[in-house]
Amino acid sequence: MAAVDNVKLEIAENQGAAAALVTYRLKGTPQEVLEDEIFIEAVELIGVDKIAGEDGQNEVIPGVRFERSVTIPSLFAFRSRLLAMQANVLNEDSNPGPFDVRVDEIQARVTLSRNSRVLSTASSDPVRRGGINFRPPVIPA
Repeated sequence: MAAVDNVKLEIAENQGAAAALVTYRLKGTPQEVLEDEIFIEAVELIGVDKIAGEDGQNEVIPGVRFERSVTIPSLFAFRSRLLAMQANVLNEDSNPGPFDVRVDEIQARVTLSRNSRVLSTASSDPVRRGGINFRPPVIPA
């Protein structure tokens, strides 16, 4: 059965714009390759919420998705997808406390499906962006 693995994610940011490079490998069986079976390949970014103070819910980052019909031309096919976005969509956490926690962990998820049935899903290791800034409290006069 067709599968996806070896998902890697790199994120670059510059002047409010961001780009995510997602690379991965598709694997097909000899029969799937010979018969040119058609699959749906979907790439999306996930906001990982496992740091203390976050809500604990991993969420798909809206508006950042690549999807298309593909065949697997050989037993192994290497893919790379470049996703462009505004950098602020990667800030998927908010923290009203005195420490402005702007650490985001982003993960790429690649799904391979056929006939509305998910065959394989694989994710990259999380990529961290941001840091912690101290926001002094406002003292009323």
